Amino acid sequence: LTVTGVQTCALPILAVGTANVLIDSWDSTIYRSAQYSISSSNAADSQFAEVRIVQNAGIAVINSGPVLNTGANTVTFYANVTGNTVKLLANGTVAGNQVRIKRTYFIL
Repeated sequence: LTVTGVQTCALPILAVGTANVLIDSWDSTIYRSAQYSISSSNAADSQFAEVRIVQNAGIAVINSGPVLNTGANTVTFYANVTGNTVKLLANGTVAGNQVRIKRTYFIL
């Protein structure tokens, strides 16, 4: 779905273990920011988080909240910029997390 300046879509289910996993990436020359609705679960817990990233001049700032969970968080989120690519990374608190994502990009 694309509305003037905004693009939204769902991503395939991803597996996230205890090492950093690339969740999504986007071109910083096209998009200024992104917002994600992320549902994750493992054998013991489930989590839902709203994650936002804004970038400018090679710097990415990330905010995740509110975060809801059934006991403990299942994944932690990070962002960085390499060249013209903004990256969203996730790291599981335990192995075996399944992550479902809906993302929205905002054009420059």
